[in-house]
Amino acid sequence: MNDINAACAGAGNTAQTPPAASSSASLEDRIRKLKDLHEKGLISPEDFQKRRDEILASI
Repeated sequence: MNDINAACAGAGNTAQTPPAASSSASLEDRIRKLKDLHEKGLISPEDFQKRRDEILASI
């Protein structure tokens, strides 16, 4: 019975931590989208740099 309780207690911890690979992919996607907006002239160079720095700082 203790083995089952221990397994159930540990199961909750693994679900809360997202995989690092998807986090990196998400960061890459955000930077790509930001770059695309900048290249289309939809955001200023200053806003691009500010947002890019914010994304990179979140790593």
